[in-house]
Amino acid sequence: MINTRKPSLATLAIGTALSIALVHSGAKAQDKRPHALEEVIVTATKRASNLQDVPVAVTALSGQDLVNALVGSSEDLTQLVPSLNLNKGGNPRQTSFSIRGIGTVSFSSGIEPSISTMLDGVVMGQTGMAFAQLVDMQRVEVLRGPQGTLFGKNSSGGVVHFITRDPTEEFEAEVRGYANEDEEYRSSFTVSDGLTDNLAGRLTGYYNKDEGWVQNVFDGNDVNDSDDWGIRGKLLWNPTETLELKWSSDYSDRNSNCCNAAFRSLDPWPAQPPNNQAQVDDILAQLAPVVPGDENTKVNLNSDLTTDVNASGHSLEANWDIGSHTLTSISAYRDWSQNSRGDNDQLPVDVLGFIQGGKSKQDQYSQELRLTSPADQFISYVAGLYYFDQHVDRKFDRSFDLTGNNRTEAVADFSVDSLNYAAFGEAVTHFSERWRLVTGLRWTHDDLKFDFERTGSTLGANPQPYFKRDTDESKWTGKVALEWSVTDDAMTYASYAQGYKGPAFNVGFGATPDNTDPVDPETSHAYELGLKSTWFENRLVFNVAVFHTKYDDFQATASEFTPKLDENGNPVDENGDGFDDGVFSFVLANVGKVETQGVEIDFTALPMDNLTVSGGMAYIDAEIKQFEGAGCSFGQSFRGVGYKGQTSCADSPATQDLSGGDLPATPEWKFTLAASYLIPLPSMPFDLEINGNYRYQDQVQFLIEQDINTTEDDYGILDLSLVALDHAEHYTITLFTKNVFDEWYVDSINSFASTFTPNGYGHNVPRYAERTFGVEARYRW
Repeated sequence: MINTRKPSLATLAIGTALSIALVHSGAKAQDKRPHALEEVIVTATKRASNLQDVPVAVTALSGQDLVNALVGSSEDLTQLVPSLNLNKGGNPRQTSFSIRGIGTVSFSSGIEPSISTMLDGVVMGQTGMAFAQLVDMQRVEVLRGPQGTLFGKNSSGGVVHFITRDPTEEFEAEVRGYANEDEEYRSSFTVSDGLTDNLAGRLTGYYNKDEGWVQNVFDGNDVNDSDDWGIRGKLLWNPTETLELKWSSDYSDRNSNCCNAAFRSLDPWPAQPPNNQAQVDDILAQLAPVVPGDENTKVNLNSDLTTDVNASGHSLEANWDIGSHTLTSISAYRDWSQNSRGDNDQLPVDVLGFIQGGKSKQDQYSQELRLTSPADQFISYVAGLYYFDQHVDRKFDRSFDLTGNNRTEAVADFSVDSLNYAAFGEAVTHFSERWRLVTGLRWTHDDLKFDFERTGSTLGANPQPYFKRDTDESKWTGKVALEWSVTDDAMTYASYAQGYKGPAFNVGFGATPDNTDPVDPETSHAYELGLKSTWFENRLVFNVAVFHTKYDDFQATASEFTPKLDENGNPVDENGDGFDDGVFSFVLANVGKVETQGVEIDFTALPMDNLTVSGGMAYIDAEIKQFEGAGCSFGQSFRGVGYKGQTSCADSPATQDLSGGDLPATPEWKFTLAASYLIPLPSMPFDLEINGNYRYQDQVQFLIEQDINTTEDDYGILDLSLVALDHAEHYTITLFTKNVFDEWYVDSINSFASTFTPNGYGHNVPRYAERTFGVEARYRW
């Protein structure tokens, strides 16, 4: 399709300013940046180390990297890390990260994430807790592949670690404002200073408001809008020369009408009559003037989809130097809640009077004790103990009004408790100056239990008397890696690591004693070869990882349709629409066997004065090796045709064999490229900096059911910004254009419930699916 949009004001402004800058900069730009790359420090091995010295595939994003890319929330990290992808749901509870194809998407409250997300060393127990605003960040570390030895059972796919900035002894402060042409506004502040000779504090806050970017033609308002704010305080106290105490507290609140899916397609089936063409025509007439399409950005809904999220936490980190060793304690409490309710029929009328919504509330306590030896001894080590206790309350209601004056309702009320404790250790044996052997071991024990009750009756749901279930598992996992420093500037490693993700329960609205048997633990075996290297007097960092990981009993969720049967075992069609009555549900199960393999490249370079270039590439082949008896999507069940033409999706219940399919939300190829060029302007009160970020990914399948209608074509997105940098380093003013070439893409594609829109599909429209201009300003003291 030919793009007829005119260049945005930001694009023209950047070009004009660049022309002026080149005139004022003179023939030779004054060198204002270092001639070598700075050392990057990470904590991927539970001790502060140079990124180039750790035998782990890690992407480290500095706070400045996030500022240059205008990153707002943690969801945006997928734009900067090729191996990191997003399984986008309708709300945070249904959204999760995946790394190298491995992630967890589930409606069940009885499952833990495959990707461990951490905030300042504290594990966050629910997937929805990972999605928050990234304000005043020191760095973000993304550890790729199983990290079970040091980071625990819910890191079978990797770790995303958010590290915030600590208090400073000297005064510093910053305020920020951000706005774009589509009425998205962000603001934040931070202030830090020494309070006494050995006590410093830091306070950070933000307020964001987004007026929405998807139009609801029903009332003319925009949806997917949000209003959120948060605050974080930190204290750093050094009562003695050998003891450091760090306290952190935070609170955040988000209210939104998000995320509404726009209609993508609604096709009659079969393609030739006799089919449901009349039903499709009726639905299309109701949707009008909304027309389903690949680039549809409008909805027609008679009620709002609301999601309210609250989160808070407190932690105390103590670091005590005992001789040459350091004893670390991290004690933490966190809680998180979500309340969601919305229009689930995707139409401007109340089909069957259907209403549903749910409330979740989570709280957790965790304690980690860790002893770290000096790094320069023959055998250096980290050893520790870990404790984690989590409680989740969930209430979910569903109601129908089939006649218009007789509403029936069923309410599921349940809770899940998980207890985990572990002992772990990792040692590095320095055989020589260039050869090292890493060995690690972790013992983990899990206790998991839930209780459940469903009251009332409605379509597809009957009362379920109170019942409860429990299970427990223990597991040893290990790691071994051999490091060889080929030169002073290059290190290679070969590693083998075991991963473990604890047992789970398929507990949700439709739970019964017959469908809530424990889901087996997920285990993995990961093999990796890596190269960490620096070149040209530290002007180029080039890292490569080649990996192959096998997962057994992979835990995943798939949809399942169970037709209603009469006394003779035949499907029932009570309303005479030609389609079987029944219940759709989401079932958590062990997939069987999954393999993911590929190659990853990360690099950062200083090719010339004042120019920094960085990027990465990931080739990932993430395949389901064995998954017989899997569920079918709503659309597959309606059509009776599944993956590779299987007709078993017409059976009762609808099932299929997904062996050979792709893991969802994982493109085979993905790469990112970022460049930052500083133009010194000695005759002006400011310098100029040009920043560009480009990302590309190829075709992706969004559903594990391998529905032919839930794939997205390849796309590439370019973001540009022009920054005015005050010579006194007080202010910056940024003009930016997101999605310069106006390249359309979507976050996810889903199959709508056939009860309301048979063979209907929708997509989530990202905030920057269309070219957007904006401005950001910062002032520092």
